[in-house]
Amino acid sequence: MATLTPRVATLTPRVLLGFCYYLTDLPTGRGFDVLNVFGVAMPRPKTQDGYEYGTRLISYPHSRLLVVQYNVALAPRQEECRERMFVFDGAKLTPSTNTRIGCGSY
Repeated sequence: MATLTPRVATLTPRVLLGFCYYLTDLPTGRGFDVLNVFGVAMPRPKTQDGYEYGTRLISYPHSRLLVVQYNVALAPRQEECRERMFVFDGAKLTPSTNTRIGCGSY
């Protein structure tokens, strides 16, 4: 079974450069970089329509489903949540839905 392991890259103890996700197969200890695409770096990534966003990954034990929620900053005090689901297929992810506006609570 694989688990999500967050890793943080820092320049000094107070300066955050970015955040990446790392997938580890617990029985073998083997790591996969398939989740790197969801990591956050500075400057923050932008959507196709030009808005900055952050990601939240949701998974459950014994499930191949990965829910990705994008918190999109539309204006200084306005956010929109967008969601897309993926299925783990070996060491790669396959999208199972298009990105949709609105997020479920898991």
